[in-house]
Amino acid sequence: MWINYLKIAFRNLMKHKAFSSIKVSSLAVGLVAAILYFCG
Repeated sequence: MWINYLKIAFRNLMKHKAFSSIKVSSLAVGLVAAILYFCG
């Protein structure tokens, strides 16, 4: 089941590259900010 979800997510990433890169980069920035806030 999880493999199917990963396949669908990968297809969507390849289909909508600009939108996906914005979403992935904002998620990465949010995670870094949260780690810095809680650890420092």
